[in-house]
Amino acid sequence: MKKTVFRMMALALILVMALSVTGCRKTRTAYSVFLSDDVEVEGNETKSGGKTNENAEENQTTGGKNNETAGNNKTTGGKTASGSTGASTAKKDSSGRTIVKVAINSNRPTDVAPLFDALAKAYPDIKVQIDYYSAKDNVSSQEYIAAKSSTGQLPDVVFDDIANLSMYVGQGLVYPLNSYLAKDANYKYIPANIMKDYTYGGQVYALPHQAYFTCLTLNLDILDALNVDVPKLDWNFEDMVAFAKKVSNDKYCFCERLFYFDYYGAGGFSKDASLCGYNIETRSYNMVNSFAKAMKVFQQLRQTPNVEAWSLRNSKLSPSPYESRFGSSDEWAATKLGRTVVMDFSKGTYSRSYYTELLANCNWTFHPFPQEIKGRMPIHIDHAFMLANTKVPDEAFKVLSFLTYSPEGNIARLNAYTDKAKGKSKYNLNLDFYTPLTTHPDVVSAFKKLCADDEVQMYMYNNIKNCYRGDLDKFVPSWGQHWADSINPTAIKVQDGTKDPDSTCKDLQTKATKSLKSYWDDFDAKLAKVQAEWKATH
Repeated sequence: MKKTVFRMMALALILVMALSVTGCRKTRTAYSVFLSDDVEVEGNETKSGGKTNENAEENQTTGGKNNETAGNNKTTGGKTASGSTGASTAKKDSSGRTIVKVAINSNRPTDVAPLFDALAKAYPDIKVQIDYYSAKDNVSSQEYIAAKSSTGQLPDVVFDDIANLSMYVGQGLVYPLNSYLAKDANYKYIPANIMKDYTYGGQVYALPHQAYFTCLTLNLDILDALNVDVPKLDWNFEDMVAFAKKVSNDKYCFCERLFYFDYYGAGGFSKDASLCGYNIETRSYNMVNSFAKAMKVFQQLRQTPNVEAWSLRNSKLSPSPYESRFGSSDEWAATKLGRTVVMDFSKGTYSRSYYTELLANCNWTFHPFPQEIKGRMPIHIDHAFMLANTKVPDEAFKVLSFLTYSPEGNIARLNAYTDKAKGKSKYNLNLDFYTPLTTHPDVVSAFKKLCADDEVQMYMYNNIKNCYRGDLDKFVPSWGQHWADSINPTAIKVQDGTKDPDSTCKDLQTKATKSLKSYWDDFDAKLAKVQAEWKATH
């Protein structure tokens, strides 16, 4: 017993230390939603999920397929590795239902009520107990998991998370799912290119449940004023440069700022690259054939007059050319005035509420990130996982699979947005729609029906299989720290025009690969120990 308590306290200390290297983020208020009496809520937070800030917001548009009986088919569970169902140690409610505790960050906007109501109908023998926590300075679950680890009160499932999964896996906190997934026919509908990211040492440790895309916003009022057409959905980087020059003049700028364009753009130049040219399969960088090309486009745009409003700030004049032109030195002054066609390149469909606030005075729309390889765009994915110490693994997996990839759960979510669009929803929903990741025919049909009028969203959705991850910090060990230490300082010098992209990337890719290898080696050593212990005890 002492050994177990000590280990849990040690894990909590490690997790708390990890918080010190995680950037703080602004938060937004969560909105209340309706939950049925079959779902029990703990904690003092509002009954909703919801992403916070410009880096983790929400999607747009509407849709869904009416199916009032969604959720009637159960997702197959399966036995634990030892063959036990875990029922003998299960906690029951007064009605004899097995209690499964699910942790959800109340600061995220994900609408969970329709999903959990459908779950209650699908599994009447399970009582879901939602443990809401508030992660106001960090939108992931790190602080919550650390606190619960120290007291031995971890939940059974963590839903809608964006924390770095490898951190939890390396500490033995996550339940491997292979034995369950092998028995579930619906699992095959999750794209294989996505599931690779949640697999360590041959074991799957998490399941994806929704996607977002890094993309652009277009100020349609400016395009109308200049009589310029909206670019093609499959436009490439050359097209974007030509477009940027066409809409930039003494009054308008192509974008507020170019920040992050080259980081995300790198993955569009190579079928093997992702953020900054990182190859997830080989755990190495090939920046010369990806990142360097994106950097050249970045430099070309920044050096072209009037393309980037932010560049006008770089002056010794007082007031700066930026302030003289836009009447303020506020961060987004040009955008708020309706003087930039594109806002920036660091956000996307996960930032809709942020865009809505800043672009309130103009008619705007989302537009796909430019693609050198057609359909290859940056994607962000939220996930969920089971905790290794759950006493009810069979029931916990039923809940986990239903919440993430079950056709019944996804259709219930889509139906709720359909009802909202018709003005008859019983839920107080934060969003108008979400992007499911299962390719189950019924879910695909429902999604396409509800988003048929949104060609941008449909284009991005139809190319999920071609996309690359723009959120490596969710599954690559210590990637955020590695990027801040090893990549960003050098990349900024290239962006500023003081370094050459080709020669810089040739040197940087070697150093960056070596730097990240040290984090992977540390993780692999921990993983080997964790998997050996799991095999010995299960």
